[in-house]
Amino acid sequence: MATIVCDVNETLLDLAGLDGPFTEAFCERAEEVKRLWFARLLHTSTVMTTVGTWQDFGVVARTVLRDTADRLGLPLEDAQAGDLVGGMRRLRAHPDVVDGIAALVGAGHRVVALTNSGQATAEAQLAHAGLDVLLDRILSVDPTLRFKPDPAVYAHAADELGAKPGDLVMVAAHDWDCAGAMRCGWRSGFVSRPGQTYNPLLQPPTWRAPDLLALATAIGDGR
Repeated sequence: MATIVCDVNETLLDLAGLDGPFTEAFCERAEEVKRLWFARLLHTSTVMTTVGTWQDFGVVARTVLRDTADRLGLPLEDAQAGDLVGGMRRLRAHPDVVDGIAALVGAGHRVVALTNSGQATAEAQLAHAGLDVLLDRILSVDPTLRFKPDPAVYAHAADELGAKPGDLVMVAAHDWDCAGAMRCGWRSGFVSRPGQTYNPLLQPPTWRAPDLLALATAIGDGR
């Protein structure tokens, strides 16, 4: 049986939970700001790792949100940015996640989480969503001082879990996370959440499915 390593933000947790607070702050431009902010957050964290710079993911998230608002000519105070980013601790799980984890565990797999979020934030997020009790471990990139998809993150996770790369499966709604793990000898499962596509220039995932429950079925069937 495999160790299934799940990404958290967008993969397990639904960012739609930020819609209300973002609408209050940015009105009709809320969706534009949210999409641009999260895309730039992931881009910035990757660039920071490449150039050897480190900050807590929450700090990066707040800084990028302020910068995104500035670029769009929208007012946003530091306290507002902190409140909006703090909303990530109160996200709900996607509707398929509980059943998907249960199916994986029922098939004999070990299911853990691995996230760019800080350890305390990750634990708070997953506890609020009721997923902490379903997961064997909650791992953060913090000890590596790098962000996914840096190879050091996947190597650290493998060491922490006492697992060989070939026994690990990275499950994510982000193609770069799947590809990063596969570069380290893992297998991967891509969850094609709405708006998420897999870049054809990257190594294709081992499995792909529209949600976690369908992915659990695909892994079980060997498809």
